[in-house]
Amino acid sequence: ELGLHRDHQLANVIDPGVDIFFSAHTHELTPAPLSSKSGAIVVEAGNDAYLGNMVVTLSDGVASDFSWEVLAVDESLEQDPEMLLLVTQARAPFLGEGVNFKYPMPGMEWPLTEAIDSASGHVAVDLHRRNVLENPFNNLLADSMRSYYHTDIALTPGFRFDTVIPANTEITLEQLYRYLPVPPELSKGTVSGKNLKLVFETELARVFSTDAFEHSGGWLMGVSGIDLTLDLSRDKGKRVLAMARSGDMSEILPDDILTVVSCTRPFDDDDVMCSNPGFASVEKLPGPDGEHWTPMALLRHTLQNDLPDNRTQLHFHDNSLTPAWPKSPYLQPLHSQGLH
Repeated sequence: ELGLHRDHQLANVIDPGVDIFFSAHTHELTPAPLSSKSGAIVVEAGNDAYLGNMVVTLSDGVASDFSWEVLAVDESLEQDPEMLLLVTQARAPFLGEGVNFKYPMPGMEWPLTEAIDSASGHVAVDLHRRNVLENPFNNLLADSMRSYYHTDIALTPGFRFDTVIPANTEITLEQLYRYLPVPPELSKGTVSGKNLKLVFETELARVFSTDAFEHSGGWLMGVSGIDLTLDLSRDKGKRVLAMARSGDMSEILPDDILTVVSCTRPFDDDDVMCSNPGFASVEKLPGPDGEHWTPMALLRHTLQNDLPDNRTQLHFHDNSLTPAWPKSPYLQPLHSQGLH
């Protein structure tokens, strides 16, 4: 699961001998194969809306020609009855009465005791995770976390894209699972301005580094309660120009201490929140029933109780105007000038 950008970089640095990289994980689409310095080609079919078909021609046991085609999976295709039956059977335990499913991930077990088509509320705007720096879904989640627990800031993971949830529609539990499939627990802690800046520099390097091997985690984390002025054209560790509190826009100084709500996993060290070290006094947070809460449970509570709705504010301001979608043979913010 390197992802297309790292697979492509790997193809550039290995010795000749590999013919094809079939990439996955990061949801990019390559309408045409990517070439590399080793001679290998790299392809990916997007993982969801397309299938890929690769025809390899052999001459005396050696691959001599490669024909790559992407095939759209859309409404123009008739459903296959046998496949539809398999899908229906696989979904049956998660629908109707008597749902009782325990999440099969060691240390992160969270039971499902209601149907996944259960109503989970409404929102007034489209929800998506389709922007690199920030997006409505992460804003809604982070705003909900900060509002409920009354902290200075909130941080949420940036991974997982999924489809757009249209405004003014009923949101189901299944749709929320698709955005938050892994159930970490909510925690509260403190962080200095100095350490918070390091967190953002690390996150920006994971997303915008021109060295693909430094990429990890998805896109940038979601935030609430903080505004950042950036220069994405700068080198690693120098991209954050200023940090300010949302609202009064007062500067966050290195020695300032802020309260923060974020997520933690069972295997995290004591100073880790949202996959980053540097936090203090980290403790798990209870929900209304006194039990530890997950981000999805809190978001569902928000949607069902008309707590602060999603705002479309911008928390990240890039002075360099680095293209979020540069000219590229695939969709990924790799280089400020794109790939040619």
